[in-house]
Amino acid sequence: MPLTPTTPDAICDIDAISFVMLDGDSFVRVDVQRTLLEHLTHRYTDQEHLAAFDEHRAAIEQIASAKYDQGDFRSFANSRVVPIATADLIRYESAALPHPPPLTRADAGRVPARSP
Repeated sequence: MPLTPTTPDAICDIDAISFVMLDGDSFVRVDVQRTLLEHLTHRYTDQEHLAAFDEHRAAIEQIASAKYDQGDFRSFANSRVVPIATADLIRYESAALPHPPPLTRADAGRVPARSP
C-alpha cells in the first residue's frame, strides 16, 4: 500500500532531513540523507537543506513510497524508517528528481569538507 503524505514540517538532523508519512493509521519516518540534497542543489546549510527538501518533497515522497512498497525500510519495535540516499535517485528515476549541473571553478569554494 503506498504511503500517504502528511503536512508536518521536516526536521533537520545532523545527517538527514526527517519527515513522516502514513501507512494507514501508522506513522512511517522518512530520512533523506543530506548528501542527496547537496548532490541535487549544491547547498550546505540547515536552512538550504530544508528549502531544497521543500522544493523536491513530492518526488522524495514518491521515492519513499516506492521503497516502502518494495519492503526497503528498517523496522523497529514501534516504528518503521525509510532511508533515502543519493543511490535512490538512480534506482527510482520515475520520481523525476532533477540532476544538478556540474561543478564549476566558482563552486570550488562551496564544496563541503566531507565526501558524499
